[in-house]
Amino acid sequence: MTSLELIALQDLVMSEFDAITPGELIVAIAVRPGPSENERMGAVVWNYDDRRKEMLDCLIKGGGQPIGLIKVSDSGKNLVVDSILLEEYRGDQSASRSLKRICQVVNQRFIELVAKKGKINKISYFECPSGWLN
Repeated sequence: MTSLELIALQDLVMSEFDAITPGELIVAIAVRPGPSENERMGAVVWNYDDRRKEMLDCLIKGGGQPIGLIKVSDSGKNLVVDSILLEEYRGDQSASRSLKRICQVVNQRFIELVAKKGKINKISYFECPSGWLN
């Protein structure tokens, strides 16, 4: 998929879930590092980033592979982190492990943020994608 196709998919997921999700919603494109990259965790490009096309282009040019989407919803008291592999990576165990690692880092960052603010009562993280993109 091209950067523009990925952004269109990200925007579609945002619009579909925004209407039915109580509270705040953000969606990220998960990019695993290329074989020559030193960064082992990968990267995420959030839907609210004004430079997401440039970021995706840079990550892809550097060998990164966009492998999935991460959806984070915040109802004010509960934070839910969910993910799904892009269709071309479903069944790819390596991509699945990469997405899981990226999500764990995202989840940990949210936990640290929440610990500072103290507003969230519960964080739910789905290690196995729920299939919400189907």
